Amino acid sequence: QPHRRRFNNFLNLSRWNAQAVLRMKACELLGALKPGKCEVIELIIDDSKKQKRGKHMDAVNWIHDPLTGRSIRGHQYVTATIRFRGHTIPFGIRLYIKKEDCRSLGQKFKKTTELAAELINEFEPPEDLLVRVLFDSYYLCPVVVKSCRKKGFWFVSTLKSNRNLYKNGRKLKAGGYGCHLLRHHRKRICRINKAKGHVKYSYVDASWLNVSDLGKLHVIFSRKNSESKVLGLVTDDPKLSSSQMIQAYDDRWSIEVFFKDSKQLLGLGQYQNVSLEAAVTHLHLVCFAYALLTHVAISREGAQGKRKSTARLSTAELQNEVRRI
Repeated sequence: QPHRRRFNNFLNLSRWNAQAVLRMKACELLGALKPGKCEVIELIIDDSKKQKRGKHMDAVNWIHDPLTGRSIRGHQYVTATIRFRGHTIPFGIRLYIKKEDCRSLGQKFKKTTELAAELINEFEPPEDLLVRVLFDSYYLCPVVVKSCRKKGFWFVSTLKSNRNLYKNGRKLKAGGYGCHLLRHHRKRICRINKAKGHVKYSYVDASWLNVSDLGKLHVIFSRKNSESKVLGLVTDDPKLSSSQMIQAYDDRWSIEVFFKDSKQLLGLGQYQNVSLEAAVTHLHLVCFAYALLTHVAISREGAQGKRKSTARLSTAELQNEVRRI
């Protein structure tokens, strides 16, 4: 077996532009699906965190982990994936570096929202295709929204409960206003079919409202199954119906599956290299491994990526298929 220093040397030497090559591979996989005119491509933006125990690793700092509700020492990375015809294609990944670490590492400081906007600006879809950007409420900010509008992309996002809405000159809090609508107005039902049944959303359309700092957006409030939590959704797409907004929000879950499978099966966070370059290279190599599995899934369904009667394989099953090949 090669010594671990050989692996460290491989990760540290920059023989290639990992970001550019990953974008090229994403476009290649998208082209293999043969998208038709006016089809919709979903670009999903989200971030994930990984706790690191190394005391001398570059860019390791204290970050808040929403899953555990506590602060952890580790890395945070902003990721963009493409979802098309049920396939998830990695497009880009950026390691977030805190301001206090940028000077020592010789890097320019960029907020996570700026990294997300950078990924959106880099996406060049095939001609005559519609792009819908999906992200959560944290990225619903002027920086990200401006990037979407500059590129001519529509977006769908969740809405924080403390967000200010304006209707007929009145200022409303999104959380309280959503609860009021679901309590006193007639609700509609949207059912989304899943592999293990279906999910029911009850929702109320709040129409187009002024959202603080973002202008007029189409707002709906929904509740999943019998849960008490109210979820606000917004979009700037005038042709998107309320049920389509809920479906788009459901599609955003695919990036969570990407993070889960990449961490558990492909070793997304399993690196102990000291240098920043090695960590960035490792993250991109994991994205390439996932892209290989997506390539196998597309090839299995046929050149045009059309759905067949055979069930789609999970990430673990695709790994076994690669080993068999």
